Amino acid sequence: MHAVTSLDGERASAADLARIARGQWGIESVHRVRDTAYAEDASTGYAGNGPQVMATLRNLAISLLYLSGVTEITRTLQAIGRDRNRILSYLPL
Repeated sequence: MHAVTSLDGERASAADLARIARGQWGIESVHRVRDTAYAEDASTGYAGNGPQVMATLRNLAISLLYLSGVTEITRTLQAIGRDRNRILSYLPL
């Protein structure tokens, strides 16, 4: 299997292109959730490694909700933002 950067038009099969497209849309869907729920693109208050750290923490929160069976991630994050106690129902305590 070739890395994404080593595939050219002659070596990429339809399956390779489909895998690359699915991977890219997976990344975009997480970014959309982060921007919708956290207004990440509008954030200007971080410097240094702050943006990467915050993106990692947000990805962790989104992943934990997904693993707990939540399908409406943005709506759930917004609800948790309105009432922080709601997060307790998603924690395996």
